[in-house]
Amino acid sequence: MTLCIDRERCQGCNGHPRCADVCPGNLLVLGEQGQIASREPDDCWDCAACVKVCPRQALSLTLPPEVGGRGSRLWARQVGGKMHWTIVDGQGRTKNFVI
Repeated sequence: MTLCIDRERCQGCNGHPRCADVCPGNLLVLGEQGQIASREPDDCWDCAACVKVCPRQALSLTLPPEVGGRGSRLWARQVGGKMHWTIVDGQGRTKNFVI
């Protein structure tokens, strides 16, 4: 899997990015543009901690073909006490899961 950063959505949480705080590998930093950046993308553990805390859904994971199909991506958002996961496959089909 690969972490994807949507530059149009990321606002760097006003200089206090939650995703950088929760990354267990300490891989995310606030870049010069005020947006999050990954220091070493290949070292990402794919734990999705950053994806789960992003309030703007600017972070997603590209899923391997055997998991979601070629070109699929995974987003998450917290609603109340539940995590809402969304997978969009390469053809634009959406699957939603609530945990």
